[in-house]
Amino acid sequence: MTAGPDNNHPTLRARVSYPRNLIIAEYDPAGTGAFDIELARHKDSTGTIPNGPEFGMDGRDMWVRYKFPPDPANYPNGFEYVMFARILGGDDVAIKVVPDFSKIMQGIWRGQVATEPVETTEGRGSRACPICQPVTLLAAVVTTRDDSHPFERAKSDVDEAQSVGTKRLIEEHETWWHGFWKRSFVYCRINHS
Repeated sequence: MTAGPDNNHPTLRARVSYPRNLIIAEYDPAGTGAFDIELARHKDSTGTIPNGPEFGMDGRDMWVRYKFPPDPANYPNGFEYVMFARILGGDDVAIKVVPDFSKIMQGIWRGQVATEPVETTEGRGSRACPICQPVTLLAAVVTTRDDSHPFERAKSDVDEAQSVGTKRLIEEHETWWHGFWKRSFVYCRINHS
């Protein structure tokens, strides 16, 4: 959702900071009332992974962790991914974890063919922001492929991002993407004879 600053509508501006593997989302509710910030993850519907995602909260931090069983060929010690997020600014927030948020129908893919849809459970970690002040959400996603301790790394990445400050994070983001697109630009000149 995007609106100009003069028309009293909520605005959301999200950026993906490639150099930091970080999502920076700035939300201004513009006096529209309470809002929720949620992290959600579906439980594996194939039956391969017996456990579901784990949600946690501490102060203004919230996270989802999903631990996968060992795969002798690729991940003999198991595989885990973590999304760790922190809310900056705004008013006090209420904590709520809903382990069985909803049942959804999800198709299972086997080879190239989708079988009948199956029911799976979605869990959710939710932050209710009761008074509508602007907030910034910093979220890092780290897996076992990035670090052998993905939870600690994701938290550390968010700690570092917070210490750098939103303004500098946005400047880094814009500089990196400007350089990327500048290098990626293709110029084609056609000579007509």
